[in-house]
Amino acid sequence: MHQRERGTLYSITFSDQECSGVAARDVFELTGSTNSRLRLHEVNLSQHVNVVGASAERLKVEVLTGGAGTKAAGGVAGVPIRFLDKGATALTTGSFNSTTIGLASSDETLRHGDTWPLNENFNYCPASDKRIQTALGERLSVRLGINAAAIGISGSIVWEEIGKVPGENDS
Repeated sequence: MHQRERGTLYSITFSDQECSGVAARDVFELTGSTNSRLRLHEVNLSQHVNVVGASAERLKVEVLTGGAGTKAAGGVAGVPIRFLDKGATALTTGSFNSTTIGLASSDETLRHGDTWPLNENFNYCPASDKRIQTALGERLSVRLGINAAAIGISGSIVWEEIGKVPGENDS
C-alpha cells in the first residue's frame, strides 16, 4: 500500500475584524503558485459581538475555486505561518476580510456551501478524501453572505501545499 507524503501545512489567522452587513465578502482568499497546488484542511470562524437576533441568524458560507479572475479587494494581507519547523516559506499568498469579493461568476466553481449559525462557531474540517484541492495558480475563496447587522469575527484557515502532479507543468 502506497502512503501519500504530506506537504507542508500553513495557516492564516485573524482576530476581531469588523464584518458589516453591507455586502458579501471574501473572509479568506488564497492564491496558489504556479509551482504548487493547495489542499484545504480547515476553516474556523467565530463571532464575538452580542447582536440582537444573532441566535436565529444563519449566514451563508461558500468555498469557491477559480482561475485568473479578479482578485478580492479591501482586505488585509495575511501572513502564512508554517505549522512545523520544517519546509519552506509558503508559495501561497492570502488575504482576509476582503470587502469586495474576488473571482467572477463565470470563473468560479462552488465547491462547498453551508450556513453558519451566528450563535455558534463555524468549523469546516472535511475528511482527508474530501478536501478541496486547487489547480496550479488557482484561487480558493471562503465567502460570507450578507449578515443582518455588523459583527466582529475571528477566523483561521489551514491548507497544505502539495506541489505538482508528476508531469504537470504550468502552461
